[in-house]
Amino acid sequence: PGVFRSKDGRSAAGVNFLPPRRLEGVEGATLVERARNYSVREREREFRQPLASVELVPFESARPGTWHLKAAPIALPDGRTMPFPMYVIVDFSPHTVAEINVTGTGDDAQLARRIIESLKTTVEPECYLADLERLYKFMHGER
Repeated sequence: PGVFRSKDGRSAAGVNFLPPRRLEGVEGATLVERARNYSVREREREFRQPLASVELVPFESARPGTWHLKAAPIALPDGRTMPFPMYVIVDFSPHTVAEINVTGTGDDAQLARRIIESLKTTVEPECYLADLERLYKFMHGER
């Protein structure tokens, strides 16, 4: 999980995994509904205002159970508005949901789809430890 920003800072993409334990106490009958409510709460905190016209609609992608979280444009302090960023929730029930956010690219939806296509999940440590080790070495060098 993490956020990647372009060198010029104008675009970003992030992936966040939300397992059931992280969504404990969040209202909703399903993991997706709880993830939606959690994401709305976090975006309201981030933008320091309530979101308007929030809806969760199906999002066409390589994975079934993918949802697009939409909301009205965000009011900026100087009176301008900005479009609500692309937020997609991918259902990997019962283990987790993935929250993908993309902003500032030429085609945010297409990048979100490419990220979704690349997602792989497992609960078997031997399947992901090698990837984590490579990522760690890439980020921190040989230690």
